[in-house]
Amino acid sequence: MNIPKKPIVQVCKETGIDFSSHDLKRTFLTIGEASMIPFSLLKALANHKTDGDVTGSYINPETKTLKSATFKIADYIHQHVTPGIENVVSIDKSATH
Repeated sequence: MNIPKKPIVQVCKETGIDFSSHDLKRTFLTIGEASMIPFSLLKALANHKTDGDVTGSYINPETKTLKSATFKIADYIHQHVTPGIENVVSIDKSATH
C-alpha cells in the first residue's frame, strides 16, 4: 500500500492537526456510512477481507459500482463543506508535486 506521506505532512503543517492515513480511511468509511452505502461495499472500498462473513465471498462488486460509491462519498463531502469558514483550509495544490 502506498501512503501519501508528503501530502499528509503538508496538510498537518498547514492546519496544525496531526492525523494518519488510517484516520483518513476511517473518515472515508464513516462518510460512506452516512451516505447510505451498503456495508459490503464499504468493506470492498476499504479493501477489507470478507472471509469471516458467510455471504461475503459471494459478493464481488464491479468497478463501476465501487466508482459510483466513491463519487457518492465525494458528493457528500462537497455538500457538507462550506468554503470560507474557519475549519476549512485551502491547500496549494502545486506544493504537493
